[in-house]
Amino acid sequence: MKLLPDALTRHVQILAALTLAHSAQASVSLNWKDNSSNEDGFAIERSIDGIHFQEIGRVPADVDKFTDPNATEGKTFHYRVRAFNAFGFSGYTDTISATVAALVESASETIDRTLQTVSEESEKLLFNGQLLSASSLPTTTVGSSTIQDAYQYYDSLGLHALISLGSGLGPRSDSFKFTYLPIEQDCQIVVRVPFHSGGSPESACGIMVRSSLAPDSAYGAALLTANGAAQARWRPKNNDISQTRELLSSHPNTRYLKIRRRGSYCWLSASRDGYDWSPSSKVPVALGSTPLVGIFLASSGNTNSIAVLEILESTEPLLAPSLSYYRASGSQAAIGVESSQVSSTLDQATGLYKLTAQGRGFEQYHDQLNFYQWTGVGSCRIVAKIHAFVGDGTSARTGLSLRASLEPDSPIAAVTLNGYGKIETLTRSGDGAKITTLSGPELPAGCYLALERQGNTVSYQWSPNGVDWNEFGTAILDLPSIHHVGLTLGSHDGESASLIELTGLY
Repeated sequence: MKLLPDALTRHVQILAALTLAHSAQASVSLNWKDNSSNEDGFAIERSIDGIHFQEIGRVPADVDKFTDPNATEGKTFHYRVRAFNAFGFSGYTDTISATVAALVESASETIDRTLQTVSEESEKLLFNGQLLSASSLPTTTVGSSTIQDAYQYYDSLGLHALISLGSGLGPRSDSFKFTYLPIEQDCQIVVRVPFHSGGSPESACGIMVRSSLAPDSAYGAALLTANGAAQARWRPKNNDISQTRELLSSHPNTRYLKIRRRGSYCWLSASRDGYDWSPSSKVPVALGSTPLVGIFLASSGNTNSIAVLEILESTEPLLAPSLSYYRASGSQAAIGVESSQVSSTLDQATGLYKLTAQGRGFEQYHDQLNFYQWTGVGSCRIVAKIHAFVGDGTSARTGLSLRASLEPDSPIAAVTLNGYGKIETLTRSGDGAKITTLSGPELPAGCYLALERQGNTVSYQWSPNGVDWNEFGTAILDLPSIHHVGLTLGSHDGESASLIELTGLY
């Protein structure tokens, strides 16, 4: 028979220990790579001195994980694995060791410490001597204007209103209103334009990434003209001639714009409903080392232009999503457990939701979950960044879900991180149906997850950075027009906790 690989391919993970804070027992979870093809199973051995080993369990063929539930805190254990069949055993993997730390903190306390660290490290952005916040972004007129242009952010509505008078976006030199912030990395932002009135059809508003505030600087923009046409417009380099490409023809329902910046390229697209997008225009833009991103309004002629813009999705915390008509309607829901077994709080300083949960989590037929949810109608999209997750076992999960109701056996679509740090989807297609799961790759720290509903079809998506998105399958559910969508956390059999940032909901 083929031997196992020479070494375990993943470090030992301490997964369930934190939930057992008042006992001396913890658990150690092992993974290995199955390179054998004719095994009947795998035997797992443990030692307290690294010399004398004792078999503590076996798993069937093709299973590549095992949890030792009887580790003792404060001690070091040594593990090795070998395959077996009717003819004997393979050689051992290399030995791997794990020291089980003293368990004196709950998962919630661990997340509290993480939240405090994030809060301390997330000082308000200082730019040109000004402390920035979501309601105090710098606003300027790029180029010149004959009047004092205006900008106002309405926090209660999540709407940005701009007034501008100028020559607009010119071939080599611009004159327009720009509300912006500096960025250091790639970004993706989606905006809706509820209102736009221009002095001429050439007036434009939208979202822009720009190399500087100089009127001839390089930029990439997804914009909407006053007559309802959506365009990609860009100046590849400073003082170049700007270029234009149509994204969608004039239409009264064209309202949605998206910009994605990745290195020296921008992807620009538009939509009439926020879900079905035009093909993206990929354009080269020399943005330099200190680019700016923001919303803009460019007039054209002698009449003021007015625009109202709403940010729907953003990787930039200071350009916070408005939550659209979901705004201020989120509520705590305990699915299949007592309300005392779950909690959800929003840290106003960081914008992070802290969730805790006790129970069995996602079950085949009857869930026991924490679900911080919003109620909506029809199509929707929700996007979140997972900042931290402390699961009490491999079956603990956190992420996003959409439910037909708040009953524990209702139809559900969820995209989550599981206890191994892998993406996992969970789908219950109808009332009382068995839940099905699909596990994928291990995701990096700080990853993004997204759920999108159109009709009865839900798509599962993930991204390492909120910019480069990967679809991880779709599901068809028996859904009413009204749904519940939000942040979710399921435990294994103790207590789990997570920190989640909501970066889009519409």
